[in-house]
Amino acid sequence: MIGLWYSTMLSRRVALLDAMDRFILELSEEIRLTGASHNTIINRLLTLKNYSLLISIKEKSTEDMFFKEFINGLGKSDTEGQLNYCNTARIRLKNILLEATKERDTKSKLYKMLSFSLGAMITLLIV
Repeated sequence: MIGLWYSTMLSRRVALLDAMDRFILELSEEIRLTGASHNTIINRLLTLKNYSLLISIKEKSTEDMFFKEFINGLGKSDTEGQLNYCNTARIRLKNILLEATKERDTKSKLYKMLSFSLGAMITLLIV
């Protein structure tokens, strides 16, 4: 049971990182095309269903702190500076996402197998 939970948490981490990447991409496109303030764009994007995962972020992991620092760093330069800032953040995030995907693919199988093995062992002991 615990193995399945850990496996789910790894998949959730990858989904969160993917949502962050899509959010930053869409944010940079909005900044480029509309020229609206970053606060207006962020508030509008966070109300979309696609980014509901990002609203529940709590500062407990590296990714969560990365996203909050990214948001706090926006608006401190002109439009070109913000676009460069978004591109740099996406490059950093892609590396984190790649690492998290590899971790999910390897550890997820391990956690599931451990969970099933433990369940089978308990079943055999009961019978």
